[in-house]
Amino acid sequence: MHDLETLKENYQQELLLLSKFLNRHEGIWSHEIIGNYPATMEAYSDAWLHDLSCLSDQEEWDLDCERNHHKLPQGELKDLLNEVTTLKAVPRMEENLVAALENQRYPSWALFQVSGKKQHEIKAISHYVSKLNLTNKTLVDIGGGKGHLSRILALYHGFSASSLDSNLELQELGKRRLAKYPLPNGHGELKFIHHTFGLNDSETLERENLLFKKSPFSVGLHTCGELALSHLQKSKLKNSLLNIGCCYQRLSPAQAAQLSHFSREKAPLELTKYALTLATRGHTDISLKDYTVKKRVKYYRAAIQLFANSKKGTNEFLSVGSNHPRDYFRSFSEYALEKMAGLDIKTSEDELESFYRCPSTTRSLDQIYRGNLVRWRFGRLIEKYIVYDRALKLIEEGHSARVFQIFDEKISPRNMAIAVN
Repeated sequence: MHDLETLKENYQQELLLLSKFLNRHEGIWSHEIIGNYPATMEAYSDAWLHDLSCLSDQEEWDLDCERNHHKLPQGELKDLLNEVTTLKAVPRMEENLVAALENQRYPSWALFQVSGKKQHEIKAISHYVSKLNLTNKTLVDIGGGKGHLSRILALYHGFSASSLDSNLELQELGKRRLAKYPLPNGHGELKFIHHTFGLNDSETLERENLLFKKSPFSVGLHTCGELALSHLQKSKLKNSLLNIGCCYQRLSPAQAAQLSHFSREKAPLELTKYALTLATRGHTDISLKDYTVKKRVKYYRAAIQLFANSKKGTNEFLSVGSNHPRDYFRSFSEYALEKMAGLDIKTSEDELESFYRCPSTTRSLDQIYRGNLVRWRFGRLIEKYIVYDRALKLIEEGHSARVFQIFDEKISPRNMAIAVN
């Protein structure tokens, strides 16, 4: 109980620090910059934007990939980003995780045609689960899809696994794969159960209660939106679990934050839909080439918004969809004409090119992009607030819940896990 009280105090302190910092800079993360530009730029000082303008393309790329921001001159922006770096820290499951996972080997067919990212996640979770020393090796995999994780845990770690998913097509693919390759000695059983987790009808609840009664452990790898919350509720059955949430933008702000008593009373944070989208952003390493593409995409996207604003006389945030990367290396007018048709705005190639090449547009686009280089750094802080708030709610209910990074962030950015033991 003493350890649980210490953990509770630590998480309360983390939430307090996060809420104070984020509330102080609410203007940065609560809205998209282009949504109400230029009013949204009031949150970004001219000194910050000037410091960012001094960076080379390489240094700007390093900043965007969160490798470092040491090339920034001493000043308010550098101090701000130093504080962000300190606040976003989360303990790691294991410091030398990638090296530890290199020793975790399976037959060549075990992870055949499984992405490198997914392989890393499966190996990390298997590494964690193998250290739990469970006497009853029965588990439930929430939202298991094709069952890659369940299959590895069942066949190579001896678990009896039930993979739950609402997508029957994915499960059929998993079943065919399971039948395709030889089973190793000492393997456990793998069941695919077609099931939509978290519904409140009596049949669903009865099935879930039975599954969790038989299984002392459950795992939810990248449980999307409300699915993560439903999984965490099952901890009330006193079972162990491992949950990695994602897709926070699918939650309402009321579902996403201030779940614990402490956060509501001492560390409140009023999230917006834009903040939840920001918390969901990936922050993996990308190549300089990919960064150049990303930057061009952002410039074209912002230019569409600014042009539409000038034609409509409003700042309403537009949703224009995505394109193939090559589309952004056409002229702006070629790209934009297609978008304008969807927005019912009449224009011409000459008008669009003239607008894009206008010096005032260039200044605005530079300003918006540099502001976003700051704004994007806040996504991880919002995600940490959400995850620590969930963990603290569980602790307040008497569960031994803790948070740690289970994956290498550069391989799998949604890497904050809640474990209940």
